[in-house]
Amino acid sequence: MDELAKNILKTIIWFDLFEYPLTQEEIFNWYLSAYAPQPPINAPADRLLIFSEIEKLLSKNLIIHQNSFYFLPGREKIIGTRKERAIESERKLKRARRAAKFLGILPFIKAVVVCNVLGYKNAKAEDDIDFLIITAPKRIWATRWFATGFFKILNLRPNKKTIRDKFCFSFYLAEDGLNLEKIKLADDPYLTWWFTGLIPLYDAGGIFEKFIKENEWVEKWLPNNHPGSLSLATPPSKGGDTVVAILPFRRGGLRQRSEGGVVGLFLKKVWQFFAAIWPDKFYQKIQLWIMPRQLKELANKTQGVIISDQILKFHLVDRRAEFAEKYQKKLMEIIGN
Repeated sequence: MDELAKNILKTIIWFDLFEYPLTQEEIFNWYLSAYAPQPPINAPADRLLIFSEIEKLLSKNLIIHQNSFYFLPGREKIIGTRKERAIESERKLKRARRAAKFLGILPFIKAVVVCNVLGYKNAKAEDDIDFLIITAPKRIWATRWFATGFFKILNLRPNKKTIRDKFCFSFYLAEDGLNLEKIKLADDPYLTWWFTGLIPLYDAGGIFEKFIKENEWVEKWLPNNHPGSLSLATPPSKGGDTVVAILPFRRGGLRQRSEGGVVGLFLKKVWQFFAAIWPDKFYQKIQLWIMPRQLKELANKTQGVIISDQILKFHLVDRRAEFAEKYQKKLMEIIGN
């Protein structure tokens, strides 16, 4: 089996772990290259080569094609799973858009991005809604204080009783620390493909494009990837100047347009003025004081919990190593050495 066929299979196998069959275009967009720097594969000939190789894999019964989806033999049921989760995800995305509109007027928030399974429209009914929040430099703790605090007061944060449809703010990045290669594990397919499922709902001044540009290392593995191409956000309702409708991202520019008047922008500026009275260290001290002891004990000792002035990551259970192990096992079963 040549490298092209292997890489197509590797792509399909990865998404099979999440019960997610792929369309032909998705296989091309999320095609896994060799683990070495390579130029992007964007030429039509290369696209045709990949599509041609897919047909060869079909003829050898190494993959199956049904209802526009490609998947591993014996996995027909995941077509229904993907469709069911897509419907559920649309409902959750409506909630996410409303939340992003509110978050957009909070102090120091530069971007709100849907991530993880919801970014692929692959969320289960019982799942919460995960956000990546990008903040102004040296304001990451103040941002978390207001975002987490207000949603906690409104009972919209995950709790011991339920996480369904709650909003998870467990990943913050400051604008001056956007490169995530520093937290990448030695074998980390999850983080690499994580970039393909990002849906920016709010963006102030092209921050999402800056984020993608500072993570160009992803192109080494995913040369066809267009982060934000899953951007299915519908235009938000009128009334907030700082909320934008994100159109599909392509390298060279994130197209966006503002909605509404100046009310949202005015509220944000007023809020930031009063929030800036206290330095970020003030908000940091308060939050560290009330933070659960387990988080503080694990801080910067595992890849799941990271606390700094540029990144706040609160994942008590970081499954990236587990997914990498499952992936490697599946590769050996299907492809071998």
